[in-house]
Amino acid sequence: MTQDAQLDTQEPKRKKHAVILAVGIITTIIARYFGIRNPDAYTAGALAVLVLSQPIVYFVILGVVALIVAAIRRNVKRYWFPILAWLFLAAGLFDIVGRGCIELVLRPEIYRVAAK
Repeated sequence: MTQDAQLDTQEPKRKKHAVILAVGIITTIIARYFGIRNPDAYTAGALAVLVLSQPIVYFVILGVVALIVAAIRRNVKRYWFPILAWLFLAAGLFDIVGRGCIELVLRPEIYRVAAK
């Protein structure tokens, strides 16, 4: 009986972390798309590879970091996915803010100064 109660209480947290991970992936994809100067110059496949390459690399790197942190906490099964989700969200938000600032604020300023 107690095992069933534990599984029921962990299910909403797993869904919450899956949503957090999905938001992190989406923000990373949007940030990567900001950095592409001329998306019409790429074929659909090349654009997909270019945009999806960064989230895949993030997933591998942050997955290893999450495994290390979960191993330090001595419960890899319990902590790996939540740590990965929060790390991915933080990386995605940092990436979208940084890339947005570069592409929407700094790059027009550089072009304006260079045009003078």
